[in-house]
Amino acid sequence: MAETASGAAAERVAVVIPAYNAERTIERAVRSVAGQAAAVIVAEDGSTDGTWGVLERLAGEIDRLEIRRNPQNMGKPRTLNRTLAVIAQPWFAILDADDAMAPGRLDRLLEVAEAEGLDAI
Repeated sequence: MAETASGAAAERVAVVIPAYNAERTIERAVRSVAGQAAAVIVAEDGSTDGTWGVLERLAGEIDRLEIRRNPQNMGKPRTLNRTLAVIAQPWFAILDADDAMAPGRLDRLLEVAEAEGLDAI
């Protein structure tokens, strides 16, 4: 993954957002996670629209946003695998680029997972 822009993130959870031609929806997805205690990693998968430009702008505004760019489209499974292989947080979540995360969702999921000693939730 060639280009990266990032802010320091020592959170316990990383939210990975694979994005392909998501210019119209990616900002909503990113902002829905940015308000929570999580690192946000968007894996841009060789889009042919303005997705990368939107991500560069957001990276300048959101400290905990890391953007990674595939030089060409590799497909969602490969993009996710490559991104998940480099996260440092013990927990991760995946969010589609055309979706949004409810406020407080990550805190609640972590609370339940840790209280119950779960490996995944």
